[in-house]
Amino acid sequence: MKSSPPTSGRPLKRHGNARSELRSWMDREGYERLLREAAARDLSASKCVRDCLREYFALKDTMALPPDAKADPTSGTSPARRPASLFEAVEAAIAGALQESERRTSAVLEKLRLLACMLDQAYQGIVVQMVEADPATREARIARATESTKRWRRAVAALYRNGGPEPATDENGKR
Repeated sequence: MKSSPPTSGRPLKRHGNARSELRSWMDREGYERLLREAAARDLSASKCVRDCLREYFALKDTMALPPDAKADPTSGTSPARRPASLFEAVEAAIAGALQESERRTSAVLEKLRLLACMLDQAYQGIVVQMVEADPATREARIARATESTKRWRRAVAALYRNGGPEPATDENGKR
């Protein structure tokens, strides 16, 4: 049984569990995208269209709701809920990506802070240790260098724990 299209521009109303058939033309790009989406969801193309339209209308309804929508006590109805499958999935993906980015950035900043501490201590050590080489005192110099390395590592660890070296500034207080 086919029905005639609405004449006044209003949608045709159906009652009960009646199902309606819908036919539509799509360009090749849209159709191929629909088929890829259906394959990703492991659905037929028609079921995928239904699911996508449900998600679209649920998202559209959610976006139309004020942020603090409450149930109407006179009618006994509750406000529409956010679509769990699309909107919250996108929100969760963005939040997860942000947390991962923050974690990676923090790790890089920690390594840079350690490197800055090491460079600062290395520069000070090089300036202090600059003396001419004397072959007669080679063993003593090796022992001093070993001890100096241990002190350097302790100083780097302490500087790292304290947050790193202070930034260099000129006489005007600029970096």
